[in-house]
Amino acid sequence: NELGDLSDGTVVTTDSLDIDAIGDATIDALGIAAAISASGAGGLAVGLSGSGVEAKNRITGTTEARIRNSTATVTGGAVTVDAKETSDIDATLVSAAVSISVGTAAVSLGMAITLAQNEAQGTTRATIDNADVDAGSLAVTALGDSTISSTAVAASLSIAGGGVGLSGAGTGAVSQNLMSNFVAASIVGSDVDTTASGGVVVSATDQSDIDADVVSVSVSLAAAGGAAAGGWSHVRGG
Repeated sequence: NELGDLSDGTVVTTDSLDIDAIGDATIDALGIAAAISASGAGGLAVGLSGSGVEAKNRITGTTEARIRNSTATVTGGAVTVDAKETSDIDATLVSAAVSISVGTAAVSLGMAITLAQNEAQGTTRATIDNADVDAGSLAVTALGDSTISSTAVAASLSIAGGGVGLSGAGTGAVSQNLMSNFVAASIVGSDVDTTASGGVVVSATDQSDIDADVVSVSVSLAAAGGAAAGGWSHVRGG
């Protein structure tokens, strides 16, 4: 949590006043899982490989800038109360499986699964509450600018070679991303005076962004017999 604060009966007389709060938490996550299986025999050859990777990332908190229960006199200057949230989650997950079997009869199976779960939520608030402010100009601004960048990749290769070959490959990639922000700017129960040439600006903006890429690839090869491949991918954001 980040707090820029002028409160508890504080009295300030100055040429300019700037109350800032910035939340800039960062998570960089990289997960890689790989599995390789190779078998060979004059008779029956069986090759199995599987890999999986999962990451859960969460950022939450409150970023607040405020003037509360206080008096600020800024002669001809500017008063700014600014809260900004710029937290970032960057997650890259890769899962790969390779299975190769060669024999008179060969069975090969490869599976890869990737699961990414990312969540960024919190409150960004700029406020003047129960305060007395005299200034040339006044700006109360809150900005939500959080980012989630998620890449989930699952790849599987299965090869069976022989007189009779059975090959199977399967992949699953899931990316679940949640962005939940409360962004607010306010002047409540306060006495605010600005000069004729100045002005009052109260602004709240949420421009948070989710960028998710999911790739699921399966390849299955059999020299003789049967081959099957399946891939599944799912993206959820909100």
